[in-house]
Amino acid sequence: GGGSSSNGGVVLDFRSEVMRRVQEFVDDPEATSLAFEPMDAKGRYIVAEEASEFSGLTDITEGEMLDEKHVVLYKAGHVPEDDCPPTRLASVAADPSAHSGPASEAPAPRRAKAAAPKPPVDELRVLNTVKRDRRTIEEIQRERKKLRGAEH
Repeated sequence: GGGSSSNGGVVLDFRSEVMRRVQEFVDDPEATSLAFEPMDAKGRYIVAEEASEFSGLTDITEGEMLDEKHVVLYKAGHVPEDDCPPTRLASVAADPSAHSGPASEAPAPRRAKAAAPKPPVDELRVLNTVKRDRRTIEEIQRERKKLRGAEH
C-alpha cells in the first residue's frame, strides 16, 4: 500500500472487479440476481453506474443500517415483488386460506427505479466513520458515575 496517490488505483481496481462480476452475472443464463457485499455510498454508486452499462439490469439498494446497505442486481423479469418479503410469500403459498380475495389478484410487479440523477462525486460522503455506540445502559451509567466522581 502506498500514500494517497494510490487511491485512484484502488477505485479503478474496484471498478474493474465490479465490471468483471457484472459481466459474469450477465453471461450466466442460470443467474437471476447478484448481491454485492455491504459498502459505502460511493461503492454502491460505482456498482449502479457499471450495471447501467448493461441493458435489462435493475439495481436495488437493500439493508436498513448504513453498515448493512448493499446493491443487488436483478435481470429483467426477476425483480422481487414490492413490499412482499419471501417469508410472507412462503406463508401464503403454504396456507391458501390465509390469502383473502380472488386468486387473480396478483400483486403488481415492482417498477424499476427511474434513473435518478447521479450526484457529483464531490458531494459523496464517507460512511461508517462514526461507529454506533454498542455499550449497554449499565456500562454507560458506570462510566458517567466514574466521571462524576472524578469531577468532585
